[in-house]
Amino acid sequence: MSVLVVMIRPSTFVMNLETPFRNPYWRAALFNPVRTLQARYWDDKPQQIKTFSFTPQNAFVLNMDRDYKRLQQFRSKNPEIIQRVAAHEWITLDKKNSSYNQTLENATIWQQHYWELRYPWIQVASRIGKVGDAACSLSHVSLWKEKLLDAGQDYLFVFEDDAILTESLTRNHIIQAPDNADIVLLTEGATKRVAIPFQSATVTRVIGGYGTLGYLITRQGALKMLDFLQRSREPVDLSFFEASVVKVYLPTSWPLVHHSGIQSSRIDINRKPTT
Repeated sequence: MSVLVVMIRPSTFVMNLETPFRNPYWRAALFNPVRTLQARYWDDKPQQIKTFSFTPQNAFVLNMDRDYKRLQQFRSKNPEIIQRVAAHEWITLDKKNSSYNQTLENATIWQQHYWELRYPWIQVASRIGKVGDAACSLSHVSLWKEKLLDAGQDYLFVFEDDAILTESLTRNHIIQAPDNADIVLLTEGATKRVAIPFQSATVTRVIGGYGTLGYLITRQGALKMLDFLQRSREPVDLSFFEASVVKVYLPTSWPLVHHSGIQSSRIDINRKPTT
């Protein structure tokens, strides 16, 4: 009797095993099977591809006053039509000590208590010392309320000040994406994706990722996110994908925003003591 012995090189085995984990579509199916099925088969499908226009009235960059050099860099590489909005710097919400003098801009103690009670993710971030990250997320929330909901807009383009827009976006001033999108992710942080059949092609739904470097958010998307953030323990960028009711898509041309690599002063803010 002959015996067939097959030798498999360990490196080959590991490489073949890692391949599905590197593929964002495989990652979605392996780690989020229910969400994948929901996105592909159960959720409402888009009816058409919609054109979203990029204008001075609906494009904003978040920038802290202390990061004026980052704003200069942003302006040198991106269209002037993008309006600057002052980002919150940092907050402390530690009731065990007298650190309330370290405030979010001119926030009162009452306002800080309000934010802590309203948003669990602020509590989490503050307790682990990520006060800069908490303020960053709150900056996005404030922008949605003021410039989208209160201003009566249908959607906003939101950028952080280390974003570099591609020539396609700066030249054409439009993106195209599914008409039922709540959020359109413009950056490269889409780590888990689902291909959604659409007419004779497919569109890409994102159910896992990171980063708020550049995105479009609709009025309906902002309302859904504001509701979800009252229960979420994750910051805004991760909550985009935690909320199953929020439909996050990629545009038909992607990515449209890259990272400049300039470090934010929030890194140092996160290291500040809260006492």
